[in-house]
Amino acid sequence: MFKTLPRPLIVDSRSDGHVHTKWCRHATGEMEDYVQEGLQRGLREIIFLEHMEEGIITSRTTWLSEDEFDLYFAEGKRLQEKYRGQIAVKIGVEVGYNPACTEKILHRLSTRAWDKIGLSYHFLPVKNEPHINLLSSRPEHSLRVRQRSPHKIAEQYLDGLIKAVEIFPVHAVCHLDAALRHIPEISFAKHHLAKVRQLLAIIQRKGIALEINTSGFDYRNECFPAHSIIAIAQEMGVLFVAGSDAHSPKDVGRYFDRFPT
Repeated sequence: MFKTLPRPLIVDSRSDGHVHTKWCRHATGEMEDYVQEGLQRGLREIIFLEHMEEGIITSRTTWLSEDEFDLYFAEGKRLQEKYRGQIAVKIGVEVGYNPACTEKILHRLSTRAWDKIGLSYHFLPVKNEPHINLLSSRPEHSLRVRQRSPHKIAEQYLDGLIKAVEIFPVHAVCHLDAALRHIPEISFAKHHLAKVRQLLAIIQRKGIALEINTSGFDYRNECFPAHSIIAIAQEMGVLFVAGSDAHSPKDVGRYFDRFPT
């Protein structure tokens, strides 16, 4: 899968840096179940990365309220103590970009001691309409994308990430090319890749990592981002981190054996 990379991929396959919990309403299992699975797989570290969104208008909420983040942190702290010396348990957030709410998001991020902040951009704003979930498999979202210009939407997505990495204090960019993953006829064109390079230049300058998200193997037999983008990032000196994007305990560390050694 990575035969065309200029050199072996340097990524810590014993750290799963993107694990969800039942609090996002589309994952199953208790937090401790994920930790125990990490132990079974020989991981040295597991990082919960739960969703934070602000100002999103949609029919289905898949992110945590502040009260839920309190419970999430409390359970994370308990697990840190219980499994100390066996596996490092860290508490992070996958923050979604919303250009209309950057100050509110920055304030919310500043009120907690996150072990890791990952950046994503799931919900694209549309004037006088609910947001479009770019990563959703639900037909209504795919239909709305197809009714517009998918290539233009991909451009808006990348422009949003470029702005977000300059604004938010993030440690990693999550599943870079996963947007529009349920519209397989759409791929990044030449002008999109120019924007990818622009984004990678910023994250390299700021010391932000690019996530190698192995959930992509379930969609296209390749991780997010594609190996062609990973190769560009390597050339630019970008750091990499691994993430399974687990939504059930069995998914912790999934496909990490497909990383090159």
